Amino acid sequence: MIKFWGHSACRAGLPVLAVLVASVTSVQAGLDTQIEFNMPAGDLARTLVAISRQGGVMISFPPEVAAGRRAAALQGSLTVREALLRVLAGTGLRMVPGAAGGVTVVADTGASPAAAAAGLGDVAAIDVTDESGGSRFGDVGFQAGNAGDTVRLAGVAAKDIPLSVNAVTSNVIRSQVATNAGDVARNVSGVSIATTSTGAQSFVIRGVPTDNVSINGQGFSNGALSSGFSQMPIDDVERVEVLKGPTSILNGASSLGGTVNIATKQPTNQVIRDATIRYGSFNYRTLAFDFGGPVADTESLTYRFNISGNHADENHAGYRDGYQYLISPSARYDNGDISILAGVRYRKERRLPAQYTFVEASNLIINKDFDNSALMRPLRLPRGVPYLNPRLAVIDETVDVYSDQTLRFGDVLGFDTTFNNRFFYSKSKNEINTFNWPSTLRRSSGDPINVYRTTLSYLPYDFEKITNRSDITLVHDAGFARQTSKFGIDYQALGQTVGTLRYGGLQTNAFTGLPYYSLISTPDYSFFPNSGVDLRNSYGVGYYYIDQIDTLDNRLHILGSVRFDRFRQRFRNPIVVKTEDNRQLVPTLGSGLSWLAGAAFDVTPYFTVYGSRNVGFKPNYTTQRNGQPLPPGSADQWEVGGRFFLFDKKLTVTTSYSDLFENNTSICDPDDCRFAIPISGLSTRAFEVDVQGEVYPGLNLIASFGQVIAKYATNEFLPALSGRPQFTGSLWTTYTFQGGLFQGLTLGFGGRGNSNSTTDDPSALDQYVRPVLYKTPGFVTADALIGYDYDRWSMQLKIDNIFDKYYYTPSYGAQVIGVGQGRTVLFQARYSFE
Repeated sequence: MIKFWGHSACRAGLPVLAVLVASVTSVQAGLDTQIEFNMPAGDLARTLVAISRQGGVMISFPPEVAAGRRAAALQGSLTVREALLRVLAGTGLRMVPGAAGGVTVVADTGASPAAAAAGLGDVAAIDVTDESGGSRFGDVGFQAGNAGDTVRLAGVAAKDIPLSVNAVTSNVIRSQVATNAGDVARNVSGVSIATTSTGAQSFVIRGVPTDNVSINGQGFSNGALSSGFSQMPIDDVERVEVLKGPTSILNGASSLGGTVNIATKQPTNQVIRDATIRYGSFNYRTLAFDFGGPVADTESLTYRFNISGNHADENHAGYRDGYQYLISPSARYDNGDISILAGVRYRKERRLPAQYTFVEASNLIINKDFDNSALMRPLRLPRGVPYLNPRLAVIDETVDVYSDQTLRFGDVLGFDTTFNNRFFYSKSKNEINTFNWPSTLRRSSGDPINVYRTTLSYLPYDFEKITNRSDITLVHDAGFARQTSKFGIDYQALGQTVGTLRYGGLQTNAFTGLPYYSLISTPDYSFFPNSGVDLRNSYGVGYYYIDQIDTLDNRLHILGSVRFDRFRQRFRNPIVVKTEDNRQLVPTLGSGLSWLAGAAFDVTPYFTVYGSRNVGFKPNYTTQRNGQPLPPGSADQWEVGGRFFLFDKKLTVTTSYSDLFENNTSICDPDDCRFAIPISGLSTRAFEVDVQGEVYPGLNLIASFGQVIAKYATNEFLPALSGRPQFTGSLWTTYTFQGGLFQGLTLGFGGRGNSNSTTDDPSALDQYVRPVLYKTPGFVTADALIGYDYDRWSMQLKIDNIFDKYYYTPSYGAQVIGVGQGRTVLFQARYSFE
């Protein structure tokens, strides 16, 4: 069993080391004990763990020295000493005597073994449970380790990737007492969240809207709705990753601005027995359990079981009875040659709508000489007032079934060869009861003051999705260079039904929410004159090749990929296709080539520079008024950046500049917004800074700043680029006292915000027949935390928006401008039974 020890190194101010201690019998096996090994080539850190466990020898190493390095295969009868020498050969590392008869792995700097060992001190006393223990990504505290699932190359250090890949670690999520995975992504530069009428989160990444959210790298790029994925229960989330720019390397058909990937908790060798409770504003309460570790009396089987439930009497918008339930068991079998992961995830939630207001259109004509839009700011509505019915909600019930299989063939013609297959199936049933302020925001003549016309909507939404991803990975180490090649094929399929029932013209007082109306709960579409059913089925196949070369003493990292995708979709929409039996299916096709080329170079051990060119393809699933789909879109991005590693490499500062051009952008048809029209293109330029890690023992920081300039590539009269603030920023820092009277006490403070953004109302036109533009004011909010760790208890009290600031969130339209949540208080306590 592998153990992770306590905080003494941090309290002493020493560098944090990952210490792996193998439980042994009273007679240790020793370095010269002969062992029968059968280990494939692979990640160095995992190989050292396996040798430690099998040989019964304590092996200690700093996590950064093993990150991104590969170990040679071990076959046959070897001593533990011989095995270590073989796996460390060519890595630039060596072993020196350690504590308690073990060894320590260090960088080969030419120093004598005694000097190297003395420089490390007494590593046996170091405790890093809260810093690095158990993270499969090599995350240490707030600092991310490898790139995760976003680049299809497992175990590659994030610093070696010539793209912007940001990861928010589990320690950040826990310290912020987060309750929503989507909110976690706002720690990343250039990411903002726009308001939607269903309460689901829609991301804007580098100025491009997207609702593409992946789970463990398994996303859907065929036009399917995926906003529900951003509502993944937080108790099943290990970390949240953001891949910026065209994402063809991950999903095939690209999400052109970027995508959010949620990495869920998986089976682990570390024993986990945790119980968590939360209680806060609106009588919100959570009970969650997280169990994991090796299965008793087995050597190759591990498991993870997460179960949670939460309920709130109401939310900040006044809607009632929200809840979310999760059951998520999984297991992995891994004997060194074969690895099989299987799991199922059931989640059900009643997601409550966010509160949103609107801009009341003026009856005055806007002209070039007098901009009257400054008088038309969002209507300031009181918080906590529900509209039409306080039980409006989105009810979602989803079942995911997934399995990963890995077969390691070992050395084949000089290549370490591995076959991987990933399968994911998801079935979801949704009932959406929501409302909209109408697109015409002027009050009708004769209406009482503060009374506006609204529309009640009911959308039953069902889907089934399947993805299967297979690849062969070849690794060749020639000494002066290591090459990793991946040949793969992706398949995805979707069946989707979306109904629409609307009941408009309802009079509602914007300040009281009254009168209330009954919810819609019938699927009888004939009852409503404005109704429809959209049936869609689609599939896609993608073929790709990815290649990474590490050379020049592992200082130069070259990454390239190319893939071809082909998609086919058939849909039925009665608004577009008028047939007697309403069963005509309209086929659409799309295919395209995507590629990526880039490199990262370690100028010094403390500074890496990178650059890349990335071209992505995206089929267009929106429809023109003639019933035909729009032509496929594409995005071309170049990016340069640098990564600085400060404070003994415990703090990472990443800066980047990118220029993206999107072709065949679609916008709302000004004559009928149910359809779309193509325009020549969209251009965005972004400058971003991200900071993550430890500044001083106990002082951790995650911060971001982004500037995005987005504009159309033409001077035609076009609607505004709504919901895209030019500046975004966030800060979160915590300090944990390392000793003395306040040892274990944590204080946290931070905030986030964005600049003004633009929104528009297509129904309010200026003298040039252009939609009138309005400004949504920007905001800055502040949060604070106090926490205390004692023995097996960890407790935090978090206050969000401590000054109770009234603010608006970015919006895609003048009739859906989000009202931010006021001051809330949330208490969280976790108890570890192990």
